[in-house]
Amino acid sequence: MSATPSIVPIDELAKLVAPGAAPVTPAVSPESISKFESLMNQQPADASHEAADHSKNMLGGMLENEQVKMRGVEQSMKDFMVDMPHMSTQEMTARSMVLSSEMTMSGVKMTVGTSLMSSSNKSLQTLLKNQ
Repeated sequence: MSATPSIVPIDELAKLVAPGAAPVTPAVSPESISKFESLMNQQPADASHEAADHSKNMLGGMLENEQVKMRGVEQSMKDFMVDMPHMSTQEMTARSMVLSSEMTMSGVKMTVGTSLMSSSNKSLQTLLKNQ
């Protein structure tokens, strides 16, 4: 564990900022200077690219899952249409309610995923423009 620096008494700080006082140059260690210079000379990490890949994978996976679910619901609707002539009114009503709910939820999730993908794309474009 590193030692914490001592707190400078307020009287010494007041002398530093007192009107008419000579400017004080802070003491900087050579290690700090070399560390700063090495950080400034480093090539910037391509964090925006990594962030885009991560969000693409996460959001892309979510959208792919929702597309699979949408295809499943679509197939359920086709099956429902085939089975409809052999169903009672209550069965048709119950099954149509389930399919409506599934379609609505899949549509909402697809809309949310698409919106997230679009907004992350815009954010990344803005970040790259501002650099």
